[in-house]
Amino acid sequence: MAMSSSRAATDTSHRVPYPNARPRRIKLVGVGETGRRVAAEIQGPDLTHVDIVPAAAGANAASMGHVGEPGASAAMLRSIASSADQQAQALVGADMVFIVLGRGDDGREAGAISRIARNMHTLVTGVVIDDASEPSQLGERGLEALRQACDMLVITSEPEDLRAMLSSLGTMPVTA
Repeated sequence: MAMSSSRAATDTSHRVPYPNARPRRIKLVGVGETGRRVAAEIQGPDLTHVDIVPAAAGANAASMGHVGEPGASAAMLRSIASSADQQAQALVGADMVFIVLGRGDDGREAGAISRIARNMHTLVTGVVIDDASEPSQLGERGLEALRQACDMLVITSEPEDLRAMLSSLGTMPVTA
């Protein structure tokens, strides 16, 4: 049986430069309403290696005025640039970045987070929490955007699966 090679397997720029015995420093970003809620609820002594990164607040039209008002475009551009800088600072030091979102969440923010992480040579994993019985209900367009933004995509029906993944990446192996 032939083995297929993935971009993550062949691109060594994402490799963590220390042994697997050391827990990975993970940054978890919740995108969309469900993603932010799930990320905020991920806590516990088994996840001390996971930092929750607040997703960048999008351009808030109410605080910047309306399009067409003097200075509105400049204010929007400053807000976007500031938001990107804050997001980049929050991801510094990560070995892995997990982006979590729920079914129906707007995943456009995932692309910006991914670009920042990839510029830092950090592996990006997307996790979709979806309790839909049929995969087609997820929204293929949103999934395709997330697939392009991430090195690996996981679709699960249970938020506890995310906790188990994160916990496993921080478990120190027992030595004899």
